[in-house]
Amino acid sequence: LALVMWSFNARHLTARSAGYLFGSALLMGLGGALRLLLVLMDPTGDPLLKPHLFEVGGLVFGSLMVGIEGQAARRYFAKSQREQGTA
Repeated sequence: LALVMWSFNARHLTARSAGYLFGSALLMGLGGALRLLLVLMDPTGDPLLKPHLFEVGGLVFGSLMVGIEGQAARRYFAKSQREQGTA
């Protein structure tokens, strides 16, 4: 939750923290994919299948939201650097 709240402050990010934000989104998505793989390997042996799938969906959806914010911030900083170089 703190990571998602941090992403809403994208206007106050620095170029370095935008990279950290995008990297953490990738890690969240990777964690969701790994969790989905673990669930799919033995779905009959998982007594909490529906909550675990809900958790996977939350991780993947959260990583998409944070990744979009991080990528938007990275593009903003790249654009501002190009404009400073031409000005």
